[in-house]
Amino acid sequence: MLVPLLVRVGVLASTSMVVSLISVLLYEESSIAPLIMQPSSQQLLVTTTTMSGTVVGLLYPSIDSWWDNRPRTQDWGTVFRALLGFLGIIMSIAKLEASSAWEVSFALSMISVSIWWLVDGTRVGLAFSTVVMLVHVFAAQILAMNGAIKWQRPTFFFIDLSVCPLLFMATTVCGVLGRRLARSFPLTAPLPAPSRPTSRPSTPAAPISSTPATPTRLNQPHTHLRP
Repeated sequence: MLVPLLVRVGVLASTSMVVSLISVLLYEESSIAPLIMQPSSQQLLVTTTTMSGTVVGLLYPSIDSWWDNRPRTQDWGTVFRALLGFLGIIMSIAKLEASSAWEVSFALSMISVSIWWLVDGTRVGLAFSTVVMLVHVFAAQILAMNGAIKWQRPTFFFIDLSVCPLLFMATTVCGVLGRRLARSFPLTAPLPAPSRPTSRPSTPAAPISSTPATPTRLNQPHTHLRP
């Protein structure tokens, strides 16, 4: 049980750290919603998002079991496509030239809902991703209010509005990865299939005769015929 758990935690933590580091670096170069932060704040943000992505990936399979949730088929190809799609969207934000950040936020919202529908498609996954997104948005508001991170042109209180669909999308991708890891590295060993008893051909029972049996007489004297 310990080895599969360590494998799942290691893969989720390393993937979340790489994705969060790339996202922060690209957001700092974005021309739509540039992000300003100190190196110490950058390390804190990457560490926090790494831990959050790991916890979310571990919680998704448990929530599916609790609520008897049955998402779409999620093989490793689906995981890689969702992960590469998310990174491609982050890179497009850094290079995209748009007249308004609201246009980008609206486009990202449509893309994030589409990704949820393609890789998950369940109400449980939608609700959990929304709750996780709201928690992270609240935490980002507190960090921005205290000056740990700062946007040049915030559009949603102290942060940029495009962060909301990106957080939703990141939660969905972590959930897909966590589900696939839970199937590949289960914490409990599968139960062996019960052995089926070998069936022997049954011998048909002899039919019971309805005619009463004639009793045999023992020691009967022999009769001699006289001429």
